[in-house]
Amino acid sequence: MRGNVPAGYQAAVASFIKEENRHAALLAGMVTHLGGKVKRRHWSAWAFKRVRRLIPRLEFEVQILLSAELIACAYYGLLARHSPAGLIRRGCAALVKDEVSHISFHVDLFSERLSAWLPLGKALWRTQFQVLFLAAETLVWWEHGALFRDLGINRCAFVRQSRRACVSFLERLETPALRAGAAFQQPA
Repeated sequence: MRGNVPAGYQAAVASFIKEENRHAALLAGMVTHLGGKVKRRHWSAWAFKRVRRLIPRLEFEVQILLSAELIACAYYGLLARHSPAGLIRRGCAALVKDEVSHISFHVDLFSERLSAWLPLGKALWRTQFQVLFLAAETLVWWEHGALFRDLGINRCAFVRQSRRACVSFLERLETPALRAGAAFQQPA
């Protein structure tokens, strides 16, 4: 992690990584349950890591992760609603619940980071964030659209859910009452 890192952030990231490893195990279990084989490597993971490292700033690295989490809320939320009851539905619902708390964590981080920026800087950041988000959304549909179509979910539904999550995040940055609190701060 590069850049000026807030106190307590490294510990929060360690917890985040532990939870993401639990998510990976849950997803592997769902794939196996459905009779599939778990891929250990994929080009999109390589690309995701490369893009995160393009600009050596904490805000850029984290916003790439954040885009994935916003899209994951839509992705797993739609799968939970359109999958038959059982393991897959429960697993997807659990993933959404976790991603929602990750997003609250990012609201706190970006609210603090952007609070000292001028309005123009904030507007430019929001614009580039949305461009990156739209690129990630397009990539996810391109990679997983067939799965969604098989479940009766069209691209419009996926885009609507993804963008709803993105808009909600951006609104929470500007509305102090919608923030969860200082998620990355150490307790006093």
